Order: sequence, then C-alpha cells, then structure tokens
Amino acid sequence: MSEPNNSGSGNNTAQYRPSPSYWPDDSGSGLFAIYKQLLTRPYEFMVTERMAPYDTLNALAATAALASVPFIWHRFGRGYAAIVVMGLPAKGSPPGL
Repeated sequence: MSEPNNSGSGNNTAQYRPSPSYWPDDSGSGLFAIYKQLLTRPYEFMVTERMAPYDTLNALAATAALASVPFIWHRFGRGYAAIVVMGLPAKGSPPGL
C-alpha cells in the first residue's frame, strides 16, 4: 500500500513549514547556558563563538529587564509588568521577533 500523494490538493502544512536548517541550531542557548559559558570558560567562549559578544549583551539586557519587573509591578501595576515580561523573546524565536 502506497502513501497518499499530498502534493496537489488538500491542506498539507508540511509544504509551508520551513526546513530545519532555516534557523540556526540554538541548542544550549538561553540565559543560563550563556552565563554557564561565561562562568566556566569566559575567554574561550568570547574568542571562539562568533555571536558570543552579542549573546552576552542580550543576556545582560534580558536579566536587567527581568530584574526590573518587581519594581515595575509595584510602581505601575501588573499590566505594565506583564508587558515587560511578554516583550522578552522566547528561546528559539526567530531573529527580529
């Protein structure tokens, strides 16, 4: 028995899904992974990883934003704090979003 041919009609979402190579493999990225690299091998991380300086600055900015959430909540309310938290990009999100 052969598999059905979905190339012509119907709703085939696989044809609209980008290939896995579309986004770079970011396994091991995120705040904790970057801080782990900076604490365990800072010089090697900054010299060998091409995006290390930018990842470090982004991690520091995200940490500062997260640290400011309780103060924003207290001063302006939970609505503004939610805007700050929701404005932080999720791990694995495409660049520019």
